Amino acid sequence: MAKKIIGLLLVILIAGGAAIWVMGDDDSDNNAGDLLDNTSQSSQPEPDEQVTEDETQDESQLANNTTEFIVNADDNGADVMRVKITRGKTIKITFNVSQNGTYHGGLQFKSDVVSTGAIAPGDSETVTFTADQSFDFVPYWYAGQVKKDYVISIEVE
Repeated sequence: MAKKIIGLLLVILIAGGAAIWVMGDDDSDNNAGDLLDNTSQSSQPEPDEQVTEDETQDESQLANNTTEFIVNADDNGADVMRVKITRGKTIKITFNVSQNGTYHGGLQFKSDVVSTGAIAPGDSETVTFTADQSFDFVPYWYAGQVKKDYVISIEVE
């Protein structure tokens, strides 16, 4: 009789654990869109995530024909991996470097057009340039100039 009770309890525990695991998995799928707003996690977003000038939630039009974008980044990735912009526009990009997931030396974003200089974890730096050509921002660990495993592409149309 005791073996039957232990067996029944074991089946209930396994079924309950499976139900919790499945329900927990559904909750993580519902929060997948939060990656763009969550700078405290160091997970790398999908490489196809991009913003364009038409997406007003990710940029703001300023009175002087300047378009502004915000990029949140850490050692493992950024929430925006590609930006499409119109040739000839003035562009302001603010790079926010997360305190979590970023080595104490901070990051630097380099390109052929403009670079940020050192950005300490928890700080930000804004660069302004005219969109004349497509290029990539390559992130580096500032203290050792070690290249990170992602790029942020600026596509000029």
